Amino acid sequence: MLPQVPTHTKIHFDLKGIAEILKSADLRVPIYQRSYCWQAEDEVSDFWADIKSAFEDNAEYFLGTVVLTAEGGGARKMVIDGQQRLVTASLLVAAIRDEFHDRGEGKKSEGIQRRYLADEDLYSDGIEPKLSLNVNDDDVYQEIILTLGQVAHNARTEPIFRAYNYLRERVNEVATAAGSSSADRLLKLVSFLESWARLGVVEVPTEADAYVIFESLNNRGADLTTADLLKNYLFGRAKDDIDKVRTNWAKAMNSIDTTSASFIAFLRHYWSSLHGPTRERDLYKEIKRNLTSQRKVVEFSRDLAEAATLYAAISNSDHEIWDTHGVAGKADISLISGFNLAPVKPLLMAAMKHFDSQELRKLTRHIVSWSVRGLIVGTINSRGTEDRYCAAAVKVRSGAIVKAAKVQAELAQAIPSDNDFREAFAIARVSKNRDARYYLRALERGSRKTQHPELVPNEDETQVNLEHVLPKNPNTSEWPGFDKQEISSWSLRLGNMVLLAAAENKRLGNKSFADKRVAFSQSSLALTKKAGSHQDWTSEVVAERQGEFAELAVKVWPRGD
Repeated sequence: MLPQVPTHTKIHFDLKGIAEILKSADLRVPIYQRSYCWQAEDEVSDFWADIKSAFEDNAEYFLGTVVLTAEGGGARKMVIDGQQRLVTASLLVAAIRDEFHDRGEGKKSEGIQRRYLADEDLYSDGIEPKLSLNVNDDDVYQEIILTLGQVAHNARTEPIFRAYNYLRERVNEVATAAGSSSADRLLKLVSFLESWARLGVVEVPTEADAYVIFESLNNRGADLTTADLLKNYLFGRAKDDIDKVRTNWAKAMNSIDTTSASFIAFLRHYWSSLHGPTRERDLYKEIKRNLTSQRKVVEFSRDLAEAATLYAAISNSDHEIWDTHGVAGKADISLISGFNLAPVKPLLMAAMKHFDSQELRKLTRHIVSWSVRGLIVGTINSRGTEDRYCAAAVKVRSGAIVKAAKVQAELAQAIPSDNDFREAFAIARVSKNRDARYYLRALERGSRKTQHPELVPNEDETQVNLEHVLPKNPNTSEWPGFDKQEISSWSLRLGNMVLLAAAENKRLGNKSFADKRVAFSQSSLALTKKAGSHQDWTSEVVAERQGEFAELAVKVWPRGD
């Protein structure tokens, strides 16, 4: 027997015009929601094109859904999903308001302001916007919404201002094309936004219910990131602990560069350090499968906030976490940050949490060498290498590995051997000047037998610059020692590069080797000075020189202790 159909439900659904939503309810975007991110030339342009097309065709237009909750009994309903559309629609209404203002239609401009954008109520000290945004966006948004045609926005670069400027131009085009009927045309556009450009409005009693609905509406994840889906799953599972989870999520977001890609990378690296290698496409499914209770969700959010702090420190050698690591330790982190290699991050996060400071310093020194070896051989970003680094991270977290030497043993198959590294280094082509400068600086220190020669951050390139002896775009007649068909490949060989003071590099430019060798021979850098000892610069000289570099590189970037 089928269950009786309920006569009432806590979930309410309605179809409303998007301007009607702005008119009929005061709304707020939660502080933890991501900021407005629609780009004027992309999503805003598409939004306007769809609105304009439906308006001109006198056709109803459906924009999607918005999820709201009135939990907490406040004067404003909370926007759980749909903020990008609502903000863009309000900016369009503001653009119409300002077009009326600029055309001397003050009453119409003020009427639109009070009806859709901002007004006074019994509880406010003045005019309040009908929609309030998160802390990052609200001041910018209010500057547009509360000011009738009095602020110059063209020089502003925030997405909200760029969206407003774009819509302002489009509205002006509509008004100008209508000529003497511009006021009537603009009022019809406002009416269209109130009655015909519709959203599906889902209202639920609690924030937790809202996130369950949100996930159901977006179960394919087509327009959502893994971070969006995970956040809403966690908030939905948090129940009466939602304030704790929300606070922890905000802490994590604030620690990481809040671009979507950066936060998703952090989530993947953190989860992989806990549970082994996890691909982005599987991340949400795996986290959801493991976090099945309210308690687990709260614990995960707490640990996530802590992990985000560690993850941010990997990219910042000045972070307070590294204060006890000394100059050499900070040099490690500066280099690791510059390499920005995904496989090492899960391992580092685990070690930062569980290793003592001495073992962590040893590990970061090793990671610099392992990273260079992997970069030169071309294996560091392979799936197999990442899998092994993640597996090592899991063992660090479990306590099975507590020493840097044990990490090296665990990664034995992932760290290139001396022979493989030497052979690859002897023929390496380096296209990034930053990397080439670092390699040459470290080799220079190695040639002088400096302790830990690999731990040298890139010096300011305004002071020390990279010179390609054989230029990237040479006059082939001036370089007879190179085959014309292969000359471009020789230019990027590390053996073809030297370091010079920036002023000297600028003076040399594309001069011949006869001119360059004079400057090289006067250099205080041993490797550069030795390059100036050659009478001619040929492919054989480059190959021989790089072979010498390769022998030195094995010592500069050792495989381990």
